[in-house]
Amino acid sequence: MFNFRNRPFPLFAGFIATSLLFFTLATQHDRGYYRLHPANKIVTDLRDIPSSVESLPTASDASSAPNLTTITLGSQKYSHVALASTFGSWHHDVLIPIAQSMEAVLGSHDRVRLYVEQPYRLGEHGFNEIVNRTGIYHGEQFIYHTLHGDMSRTDLFSSSQGGMIDLVILGTCEFDMQHWSQQLLDVWDARPDDRKFTIVCIIHDVSDSRNYRGIQEWGIRGAIRYLTLGEHVSKSLRQHLHSYAESHEPFNYYSLIEYARIDLHIPILPLSDPPKPTKGSRKLSSAIVQGLFDTTRRDYMGIMGDLVEALKDDPALWGYLPPKDPDTLAYVPVPHSPDPPFELHLVGAHGWVNNVPEELKHVIKFHRNLDYTQYFELMQRMDVVLPAFANNHYYDVKASSTVVMAIQCNVPLLVTRRFRQSYNYADDDRVVITRPQALREVHALQIL
Repeated sequence: MFNFRNRPFPLFAGFIATSLLFFTLATQHDRGYYRLHPANKIVTDLRDIPSSVESLPTASDASSAPNLTTITLGSQKYSHVALASTFGSWHHDVLIPIAQSMEAVLGSHDRVRLYVEQPYRLGEHGFNEIVNRTGIYHGEQFIYHTLHGDMSRTDLFSSSQGGMIDLVILGTCEFDMQHWSQQLLDVWDARPDDRKFTIVCIIHDVSDSRNYRGIQEWGIRGAIRYLTLGEHVSKSLRQHLHSYAESHEPFNYYSLIEYARIDLHIPILPLSDPPKPTKGSRKLSSAIVQGLFDTTRRDYMGIMGDLVEALKDDPALWGYLPPKDPDTLAYVPVPHSPDPPFELHLVGAHGWVNNVPEELKHVIKFHRNLDYTQYFELMQRMDVVLPAFANNHYYDVKASSTVVMAIQCNVPLLVTRRFRQSYNYADDDRVVITRPQALREVHALQIL
């Protein structure tokens, strides 16, 4: 039986947490435009551009690299990074770990600038408290609408006279490209040839057409690359970019966008270890489903339906007594039991899960609009995480935050083989429990 009170995989989670992002830039002189490329490899021909997904270097790679405070390739120097997002309170848990990586590689927080909606608050859910507690980012924060003007300034960086932003990382491409694409293009065109810059688009959902606003213009300039949060997303994005070569529109097939680089980054926060469990039952008693309260994203109805049937079959196994009051269908916890009753925690925001069966009145625990501190504390108390994907999107074109949340909180995920293939960075028995095809989530929980 899986030992839920002495989880065997904290070292693996720590290993994943050390995977820091760093970029080095290469100049493609033959075609007159600039390309971003990892590991100091200069791209000199389109044949050198692989169509496969690029893995990011680890923290050990960065620590053993030469002095990268100024990254020099050919006649170009790239050393000033802006990370920007217009997406309100969301995705700071993706953007800030990348900022941390940039600071580590460039050797100075003065070379990294963060542009967000609420500087030094980072949204209504208190992510700035996580930043302060973990110390993952030390640079300044600015209101996002100042990015456009700052792209033309030469006085932003006290440590490098005349330095200009030469790399812009957009945290949520589907929103940020709509807001900034044309503004940044105008700045790019206005800069002299030796002061150009590159944009990096973080893709969360390949199927969202807003990701691709203006990418032909950026592709023609050779000034765009992509970052995804899962290899399955990278593969889907590559297929989408390939489709531009099959277009009948010259604007599409002349853009060369299918050659844009795609990198992979798994943003694991360095959270402190969870409190050690008190002595007592080693029985599984708490599971969690995390995500927006949206039945098109999570299979709430299916899980609750299975749980009702399981309670009817054997309520004592779950720590409950059958209802005795004729006026209610609710199962009640066994009193004075040494083992806690099973609870299913649903944590999320926006919307609501309606039609919760009355039988589960004491089983289902809702947590709505928690701040990050409350959320991480709750997550770290759980025995197991259920991804509970309601459709194929999270296996094919979209990355789920549930996976990295579980890993950084040191809680195992109950998954299928298909899940392990899509989220192959979590394809490890120390991180996941794999249920066989014949068992749905609740049936597997019943056995565990």
